[in-house]
Parts: sequence; C-alpha cells; structure tokens
Amino acid sequence: MNRTNSDLDTCAYYGLEPGETCFTHRSCYDCLNVPVAADPQGCVLSQFGYCMSMVFYDYKLDYRTTSGPNADSGSPHNFTGGLYHQYPAVSTTYCEATDPACLECNAIALNYARQDNFLARSTKFCLGQSGCVCVLSCEPTVWRLRTVSLCDDSDPSTIADSNSDSSTSWTAYTTSPSIIVNRTSNNLSNLYWVLAVPVFIVLLVGCALCL
Repeated sequence: MNRTNSDLDTCAYYGLEPGETCFTHRSCYDCLNVPVAADPQGCVLSQFGYCMSMVFYDYKLDYRTTSGPNADSGSPHNFTGGLYHQYPAVSTTYCEATDPACLECNAIALNYARQDNFLARSTKFCLGQSGCVCVLSCEPTVWRLRTVSLCDDSDPSTIADSNSDSSTSWTAYTTSPSIIVNRTSNNLSNLYWVLAVPVFIVLLVGCALCL
C-alpha cells in the first residue's frame, strides 16, 4: 500500500490520507511486517485478524506457547480448547500472499459457508516453511466481513483519539460469516415474539371483556 500519511498510523487503523474521512483497519500483513511510529513496541494480531497495540498482548495466548488444538468452534463465546491465539509482531512475520501456507489457509477459509466443513471451522492459522504465519480470518473475503471502517464527518483529529477498544463508533465481527447470518435470523425471530406477545394479550383482554 502506497501511503503518504503513515506517521499517523496506529496498530488498529491507518492514518487518514488527504480527503479521507474513514479510518481503515490495518491489514494483517502490515500488522506484523510494517512498523508503526506511534507504537514503537510493535503490534499484536488476534486470531480474528484484528491488529492491536502490544499492551493487549498476553504471553499465555501466544500461538507458539498455548496448549491445545488449533481450533475454533465458530461460537463467539465457546472455543474448542478454550483458547485464543495472538501473534506478536516483535517475533512473528506474516507470510507473503504467494506462500503455500497462505494459499492453503485462503482455500480453507473460502469454505466457511459449508456447514459440514470441519476443517474450515477448526483451523485458526497456517504456518509457513520460514516460520511465518497466515491467519484464516485474514483471508480477504472473511476479513472484509469481520471488520468495518471507522467513519465520521467531524474533525478527523477527534476520531483518532477514539481509536481504542472503548470506542463504540465501529464494530469488529469476531465470528465466522455463517454465525453472523445465524445471528440475523435469530434477531428476526426475537422481533416476531416481541410484536406477537402484546397483540395476543390485547386480544385475550378483549375477549374477557366480551364475556
């Protein structure tokens, strides 16, 4: 990415280029391979493809030291093995797009939509021959579904100050696309009950008065 305003980058977002009003999430590749002036200690990449400051790093979650399977059940709360994985830039590099590890992970990620595809739901990352990593959530199609830009028409300097986990101006998806679809279906079901129950009560009271 050819950029002119990298001095305003953070681990989470790229700095705004002239004319831009939307902050874009830092890519997985840049998270681990490109230094950030504002975060000299480096960044850490989550298994969901979200780049964060090293202040959020937990050595117990380092992908090289965690015990248990390299698996994700697909649930936002229940992970096989109870483990999250983190990839610190200080000791990890992200594979090139042509690396066999990335080609394998991308092929697996594209099968997320298949309900019976265990491999797509049980793999967090692939390890390249040089020791580099390729994270399943960073496959372009999946990554775009899990992350959104932070946009605001107000003073860009005020947006930059809000680039923290406490900001409520944006949402980062942390589940597979199929889970997002299922959540939408569940929300529609909940809306049905919210509307149906009051109507039923009104009809019931009306019938009682008629008697």
